[in-house]
Amino acid sequence: MDIRKSSYTISVKLDDTEDKYMLIHGYTGAVDLVNEKVIRYLENADANAPILDTTVDALKVRGYLTTKTEEEERERVRKLAHILHQKDKILFKHFMFLVAYDCNFRCPYCYEKKVLKNSRQWTKKIFSKEMVDKAYNAISKIGGDRRLHSRQITLYGGEPLLEKNKDIVEYIVTKGTDLGYRFMAITNGYDLNHFVHLLGPDKICTLQVTLDGIKEHHDKRRVHYRTKKSFDKIITNIGMALTQDVRIGIRVNTDADNFADLEKLEQMFRNLGYTDNAKLSIHSALLFDHNPLSTNKSLSFLDQQKFNDLHKHTNYRYNCTITSMAQLLVNAIKNNKTIDFSSEFCAAQSGSYILDPFGEIYACWEEVGHQEKIIGHYNELVEWMGHKDLWHNQNIASNSKCISCRYAFFCKGGCISQEIVVNGTFGAGFCNHFPDTFHSSVNLAYRRVLKKS
Repeated sequence: MDIRKSSYTISVKLDDTEDKYMLIHGYTGAVDLVNEKVIRYLENADANAPILDTTVDALKVRGYLTTKTEEEERERVRKLAHILHQKDKILFKHFMFLVAYDCNFRCPYCYEKKVLKNSRQWTKKIFSKEMVDKAYNAISKIGGDRRLHSRQITLYGGEPLLEKNKDIVEYIVTKGTDLGYRFMAITNGYDLNHFVHLLGPDKICTLQVTLDGIKEHHDKRRVHYRTKKSFDKIITNIGMALTQDVRIGIRVNTDADNFADLEKLEQMFRNLGYTDNAKLSIHSALLFDHNPLSTNKSLSFLDQQKFNDLHKHTNYRYNCTITSMAQLLVNAIKNNKTIDFSSEFCAAQSGSYILDPFGEIYACWEEVGHQEKIIGHYNELVEWMGHKDLWHNQNIASNSKCISCRYAFFCKGGCISQEIVVNGTFGAGFCNHFPDTFHSSVNLAYRRVLKKS
């Protein structure tokens, strides 16, 4: 039978080496370090480049050489994508309470701004105790076997931890802990001091707090509706929360204007002693333009490739998309196993359920408040709408562009919400310079593992 290089073979030239490459296979999950001679053999660029028969056999076993046609390979990827997707839909249910359609900040880039004026949701609606009880009842009906639930419920908004939300948040957390759940809160951190009694390993055990750089930049962008300033109070509250034995992820919304602030923030946290606590981490997140047609460009948005380049110049000191992907490869290399794959970008495509105070259910946290994105309703019963299948049945096999891409199981089709912003619909994929991200991740994984060995 004719043998050829698999359409899903990825080769990455390793920086600062003369002839070393990383071979990665897009559906077998194989990862191998090879020399240029092997690459030339695979590319048929040098028919006279002899390699050992044992090497050829290994290339076949690992999937880099195949007798399958392109269509047969696509069909294998399609079947694997559906199997992995069904596994995630069955095994993992993620629940989120949208505590209130209200926020004390007025951030210029907020993705929820586009629905604020035209949505009945954004009327400062907050959970009542009655709706909390109904939400927990809905979780039991949606989730089925409790062993398949995530044991952590996320609190979201708007801003969930507003001072005026204290009583209802306490009710949510108390009832949830009695049922065996713990909590994560995605918060701006401004009113966090009012919730200290609810922080701890068995209550609200994880916080994501967003900063927009150092005080100079942050206070111009994360604007409190009344005091205008927010940075100093948030920093104080982070220190308070660390004393409660909770895990805190600092998300730094990063663009061209504040990228250099990452180092300054790290130094500030070091001076405050915050970095002595292993439960504090800093993550650089690319600030996405949710309104690309707007002529008001007060923010200096970066594209993914420029974002990658800037992190490369810092030698990837800060967690970002590249370091997350590199860790996936590091785990496979260190454990001498194939890469762990998933066929969907996030839980919104399989088992994410966001319950709001109106009794409505969403799949994606960036689409809350959009009436057309509601996937179901809960009250005494749980009722589903057609949008549930539209969200929860999306994976890389949902469009021909992704299914034919060698990076599909790594990119996972990209964020659906961002895909809708850019393309106006589902199913087109959102690559966002992914090959550049992947190649940078491979080189980082090599430096962190193989180069040191």
